[in-house]
Amino acid sequence: MSVDKLTNFDRAKTSFNGVVGGSSPWLSEYREKSYEDFKLLGFPTRKQEDWKYANFRDFKNTDFDYLSPGSATKAGSGLALLEGAATIVFDNGSFSQHQSNLAPIDGLVEICSLADYLADHEQSGKDLLSSSDAMTGNPMVSLNSAFLAQGVYVKVLADTKNAEINFVYNTSSGKQASSAFIRNIVDLGENSAVSICEHFTGQGDHYFSNTVTSYRLASDACLDHFRIESESSGGFQFSEQKFHLSERATLNSFVFNMGASWSRNNLSVNLIGPFAEANLNGVYLPCESQFVDHHTNIVHEVPDTKSSQLYKGILKDKSRAVFAGRIEVKPGAARTSAFQLNKNLMLSNDAEVDTTPQLQIDHSDVKCSHGATVGQLSAEEIFYLQSRGLRSNAAKQLLCKGYISDVFKPIQHVSILDYLNSSLVDFLGKGSAGA
Repeated sequence: MSVDKLTNFDRAKTSFNGVVGGSSPWLSEYREKSYEDFKLLGFPTRKQEDWKYANFRDFKNTDFDYLSPGSATKAGSGLALLEGAATIVFDNGSFSQHQSNLAPIDGLVEICSLADYLADHEQSGKDLLSSSDAMTGNPMVSLNSAFLAQGVYVKVLADTKNAEINFVYNTSSGKQASSAFIRNIVDLGENSAVSICEHFTGQGDHYFSNTVTSYRLASDACLDHFRIESESSGGFQFSEQKFHLSERATLNSFVFNMGASWSRNNLSVNLIGPFAEANLNGVYLPCESQFVDHHTNIVHEVPDTKSSQLYKGILKDKSRAVFAGRIEVKPGAARTSAFQLNKNLMLSNDAEVDTTPQLQIDHSDVKCSHGATVGQLSAEEIFYLQSRGLRSNAAKQLLCKGYISDVFKPIQHVSILDYLNSSLVDFLGKGSAGA
């Protein structure tokens, strides 16, 4: 297959090929085929249901280079939000061994660079990449695969308890618009329990971060997962997270978006073992002209599985948000319990939100519900708080904190909770509170 069409990532691909150099034939072929796929697919358009609200104009008008190691100023150290935990650092898209600290999980978790893993385990590497390619026909995932070099393979050993790992992604662009691509694969052994916090930070304008991560939970494994985005206001962010839950496995997921100019987060969960459970919570706080887009997809494949979703947004200025949550119950998935709710609070008449909860149920013995709301602060509640001595802005901020509090409530890690509350205060204090 040959595609001659030029893209705004051709400069990046040339730089990448120069940095990576010779690779095993199968990996080189995998990358080239992925880039050909990206060229064939092109950027998504509004005619495609999953992308109907996204705008790729800024992407198409930006000529990206590859952010290779040392090609831009060091991004600096982002926050490792799980205090005292092991830390895996990606500096400008590259796994930084000397900045990482793996000592707290020594003997409990095996970690190596994805490049080393693929070099030493060719067949299993092929299988892993095949299983972690999250969405066939997704050009953003194909683009990630075309630049496959940076990332880690993580194996949490069976019966490991209370392991904690930070993934810190620091990105800093130079004068040339730049791009970074990371692929991670994480396996949780049987009866293991781990907390993982992925924190994305950035500096500068016009950089694009594309991260694809696959999590596979063996039976009785438990994962508390946090994805926290506090990118630069000039950053573009795409992430794909895919979770496979075996029998009695539990996923507690929390997603937080604030800062990036353009952000798209795809999160999919496949409940493939009975009594598996997934709990997804999220908060997004766009302001100015920022765009944030959340797509969740939960598939109940077998009987006796549970899922819940609660996503809330607060929008200011001329920002825009999208929430598309999909629950699918397969024909054999009896006694499924699935709940989904998306709520949005508008602090500006110029802000816009599109919310599309979806249910596809192919079995009668289920308990499923979904809903969405869009509203503004109550004038009566604001007046009541003002009558008790609060200024207008303070009253509105107090109501916003109360609105978000139930999403924050399940978080047990104090250091993460402190950071989120501080970020919320910063957001509410920005610009015209709209507040």
